[in-house]
Amino acid sequence: THDGYIWLATWGGLARFDGIRFTIFNSANTPVIKNNRIVSLAEDINGNLWFSTEGFEFIRFKDGIFTSELTLPGFKFLDVDNDFGLWALSAKEILRFDIRDLSKKLAFPISENPSQSMIPLFSAGSSKFLLNKDKGLLFFEAEKFNHFNLPPELLDSTLFIHKISQNRYWLVNLKGVGILENGVYRPIYQIDFSKYHENPTSFIATISKSDGSLWINYREFLYQINENNFKFFQTDKDAKPSPNTFMVDREGNIWFGTIGNGLIRFMKKQIRLFSLVEETHWKSVSPILQAQDGTIWVGSTHGLAKINGDETKVYDKLNGIPISVVNSLTIDNKGSLWFGMANGIWKFQNGEFTNE
Repeated sequence: THDGYIWLATWGGLARFDGIRFTIFNSANTPVIKNNRIVSLAEDINGNLWFSTEGFEFIRFKDGIFTSELTLPGFKFLDVDNDFGLWALSAKEILRFDIRDLSKKLAFPISENPSQSMIPLFSAGSSKFLLNKDKGLLFFEAEKFNHFNLPPELLDSTLFIHKISQNRYWLVNLKGVGILENGVYRPIYQIDFSKYHENPTSFIATISKSDGSLWINYREFLYQINENNFKFFQTDKDAKPSPNTFMVDREGNIWFGTIGNGLIRFMKKQIRLFSLVEETHWKSVSPILQAQDGTIWVGSTHGLAKINGDETKVYDKLNGIPISVVNSLTIDNKGSLWFGMANGIWKFQNGEFTNE
């Protein structure tokens, strides 16, 4: 969500991760939550969290308070859009509520003929895209569904769509990934998604909040795609990613839920070479320690270095400080740095070095 929390829907309640610890909200500590099986999550344009339960309850978390807003038997919560809309889907109709006044709603019937059913694909701003096998791709705008120009050969194969800019969209289909621009489809990468229909839950797609790239989790493969680059990673085949539980956070870390193996986070890796000083004796680095304020302390065969962001300060004999080979580092509960050298144990406190 906008405040940096990671929220997880589980069968044991709602979980919130602050980067260090999880907080659980369920029927035992939150009376509004009567059914602990949470099936969907979304954040609205006002920054409020919405979620629904297996008991068809639609609950809003606003200003630290949970409120049960709707009970819709038979309906599944789909999403919220950027135009104050909340969407719900049943076997017979699609509902759109105005979150400013939930008494205002629009209903769109779904044909009982399976060949004419509308399949929700993705929201892009205030647009909600739906795939109708007879009418093609539809999108919601100005309180009605309008026809969207889609090449006929993509009608039965479109899996995901997302707006990049005006009249430009990411489009994922059974044969791969491409750009749909002014109604013309241009393939970019060929990926075989032909086995999607055998197990639709094996396909999850999302857009990265950090750089706008398209991410796809298909079976045991993870794809990162933009218009000029393509990467793929193979995950553990036994992880079995669950449907609708794949996300890339603002820092580029990848999160997805699994069936039976809990929560997995792939940390974004960045490799940076820190040039401490030009002398070659600083190329051998041993102990590394991070202080509570985020400062990185580094020991080497010829001294000690402090790294704070992009600033580096070196303490060695060349700077008039009798420090040579640093073998170990630690910090006590008062914030003093202790380090071991061949000639004993030293302490750094309030800018001064002392041999203890």
